[in-house]
Amino acid sequence: MNKEETKEYMREWREKNPEYHRIWQQNNRKKLRKIQKKYYENNRDKYLYIFAQYREKNQEKIIAQRLSNKLYPSRQICNLSVCNKLGERHHPDYSKPSEIIWLCRRHHKEKHINGL
Repeated sequence: MNKEETKEYMREWREKNPEYHRIWQQNNRKKLRKIQKKYYENNRDKYLYIFAQYREKNQEKIIAQRLSNKLYPSRQICNLSVCNKLGERHHPDYSKPSEIIWLCRRHHKEKHINGL
């Protein structure tokens, strides 16, 4: 198997076994961080170029994130009445950076998946 075939095989395997892959990632978090750090060190120019493009493309999002960090330095409880877990910030509209709702991890994922 060449490098491209291996990548394709692993991508397909991850799609077929998402639960096992998630568990593996949790158990190998330190190993993955080392790999990531090494990649960034070896590809610094590429990384900086990609990050500059992201910043240029998502200025409203970055401004909203910075403002929300200043307004709410600590986490709050999920806004949904059924859930009493600590929440994550969610901006329904990045052009209105001070409008934030707090959602737990599960509800935040659902919000983005459903596009609501």
